[in-house]
Order: sequence, then structure tokens, then C-alpha cells
Amino acid sequence: MRFPSGWGWDGWLNESEPFLANCDVMIQTSRNEGTPVALIPGMAAGRPFVSTAVGGIVDMACGEPKNLTAGGKWFDNAVLVDSRPEAFVGVLDRLASSPQQIVKMGQLAREFAKAHYRKEALVANLDELYRELLKRKMSPLLHCNHLVST
Repeated sequence: MRFPSGWGWDGWLNESEPFLANCDVMIQTSRNEGTPVALIPGMAAGRPFVSTAVGGIVDMACGEPKNLTAGGKWFDNAVLVDSRPEAFVGVLDRLASSPQQIVKMGQLAREFAKAHYRKEALVANLDELYRELLKRKMSPLLHCNHLVST
């Protein structure tokens, strides 16, 4: 397969850091996605992403959406596009002509990843979830004990 100058396909990578150091934007073209684990290290490395708006990907875009290109919703750290190749091309073309925008979006992507995906944030979220579940589970028991003791 021939790629234009500056483009390439690396396939499966065991370590993402060298790859991320040499890219400007992460691209995700999934038709179905849970939590897009591949985008998290990219965001942590300060790379914005362009992706289809599916599954958990939509929760990774921050800010108010803007319609700057056909088929694309531009967020502060990412662009969510419909699955048409023309939509991806329009977004990537605009990004290629604005390196400053890529840098700004990348900084916001890094901040988002730090706030949502650092170990401390994940532990705090799990702790909150388990406390809420325990509270729900204990609530009927506390109510029953109250009825028995009165």
C-alpha cells in the first residue's frame, strides 16, 4: 500500500511511546467501541484525536461542539466525525493547515487524560462507585432495623 509523504501504517505496537512521539493526531475509525484504550495514552502524550462518535469515545471529547467542517463536531480536545471518509479527510485537511490548533487541542487532551485516567482518578471513581453501591444495598437493611427497633 502506498501512502502520501508523512503518512504510514505501523500496525500492532507493543509500546506506544515511540509512536506517539512521532505523531501529531490520533485517528480512531471504529464503528463500535467500548472504552477506547488506544486513545488514552495518546491523550496523555498531548495528542488530540479524530474519531467516529461511537461508544465511550463520545465521553472523551470535552467542551462545546462546533461545526467547523462537514460531518465533524469540533471539541476542545478532539473532533468527532461521521464514518464517511470525506468527513475524516475534511477534518485532517483542516488540522494539517493549522499546527497551532493541533498543539492547543493536544494540551487540552493531556489535561483531560490527567483528570480522568490517572491512577488516582480511577481509584477515586471506583471508591465512589463502591460506596454508592454499598449505600444502596444497606439502605433497605437500615430501614428494616429501624422498623424492628421501634
